[in-house]
Amino acid sequence: MKGRMKGRIQVILKSSRLPFLALSLVSIAFAASSVAFLADARGLYQMAPDFSLLPWLFAGALSAHLSVNLFNEYWDFKSGLDFNTQRTPFSGGSGALPEQPFALHSVLWAAIVCLLLTAFIGIWLLSLTYQRFGVLNIELLLIGCLGLALVVIYTGPLNRQPLLCWAAPGLGFGGLMLYGTESVLTGNLSLAMLPSALIVFVLSSNLLLLNQLPDIDADQAVGRRHLWIVKGEAYALNLYLIATCLIPLMIFIGIAYTQWPLLSLIALLPWSLTLFAWRGARRHRKKIVQHPAYLAMNVIACLLVPLCLSVVLIV
Repeated sequence: MKGRMKGRIQVILKSSRLPFLALSLVSIAFAASSVAFLADARGLYQMAPDFSLLPWLFAGALSAHLSVNLFNEYWDFKSGLDFNTQRTPFSGGSGALPEQPFALHSVLWAAIVCLLLTAFIGIWLLSLTYQRFGVLNIELLLIGCLGLALVVIYTGPLNRQPLLCWAAPGLGFGGLMLYGTESVLTGNLSLAMLPSALIVFVLSSNLLLLNQLPDIDADQAVGRRHLWIVKGEAYALNLYLIATCLIPLMIFIGIAYTQWPLLSLIALLPWSLTLFAWRGARRHRKKIVQHPAYLAMNVIACLLVPLCLSVVLIV
């Protein structure tokens, strides 16, 4: 009995794909850094940001990300996808459930618990912002509801809508997390946050896009309809390149409009890794599974670009 329980816990932990949670931490950190800069350098907000709420924001982002990962593992096993993918450290799932299928319902319940925890944290943050500002934060309420819906439908319906499937991670990490953080800390949503949000949007969506490349055949077999399947490899590669080339533009807009420090250009160094990743994807296509270094470059860029900008904005 104890061995069975230990096995369930191990499967839940492996299915959680804990290293991938770094993206949530970096996204919230970048959002908080952007808010701090806008408050200090631009004097944008009427009230000083309340950074004592940051632990709750990190907790909410992590629980939402955990829920997405666990739901994804559950449905990939149920659909049979887990038995056909070519796994890399960055794609193809964790492989935990095919190894120990008895823990299937434990993974589902863990996903539901994380979803409920996310909802609880959202309600708690709503109550705290109400106490501080004296009004219900409608924008935060809408962001929270959309975020919960995104967690639930991400693996299912969205995987049959090509452009929505590509945009969903960007909306979650870039749109909802960054603007949700600004709303919690300041009670406002500002246009000045847009460059930060779009940078994370593109990086997150392109992260998923490239990670789908090794699994095109397996995904198609279970009815998924993402861009690689519906529009073809050339379309998906062109979209990746056009989208990633918007990041330098956003950095220049941040410097010119939002008055980011000129040192923000240092983020172009890790951003250049996306061009190497694109080049590798164009050269190897589905066989990129044999060259995981290109997928690794994409992941590193996704983390280091907002991390570099966070440090610059804080300093």
